Amino acid sequence: MTEKIKPIYSHILYLLFFLSIVFLPFLVFAQDSKGTEALFNGLEKTAEDTYDTGVSQSSLGQTIADILNTLFSVLGVIFLLLVIYSGFLWMTARGNDEQVAKAKKILEQVVIGIIIVVAAYGITYFVLSNIAGAGKNGETENTGGASSSG
Repeated sequence: MTEKIKPIYSHILYLLFFLSIVFLPFLVFAQDSKGTEALFNGLEKTAEDTYDTGVSQSSLGQTIADILNTLFSVLGVIFLLLVIYSGFLWMTARGNDEQVAKAKKILEQVVIGIIIVVAAYGITYFVLSNIAGAGKNGETENTGGASSSG
């Protein structure tokens, strides 16, 4: 009889522990409601800025930079998934040399791909930042040399 009661008590204990973790922050009134309102207002502002459906007046360079940042982010996720896949292959090889070799080959190719993508990101960042900074106010910056004033 006591063997059946112990699991019930443990389940009740786990449930109480979970509920206390979930509802304890609502029982503590250390923060005033203004702080909570500011938090939610900040979240709403972030959501509005992120999911703005209006037409933006960004420049061509900014649009290209946004597209490239998105592309590089997607490539980073793909590389992460490939690293996880190759690690899974390696860990589940169980002495199969062909599967270990396949995992090593995938991992080597991913590392080479990451190096290429990081270099491409650096080059595009450098080029786009120089293009954006070169024509500000319709003037080029004088970095030295002779001046035309007498």
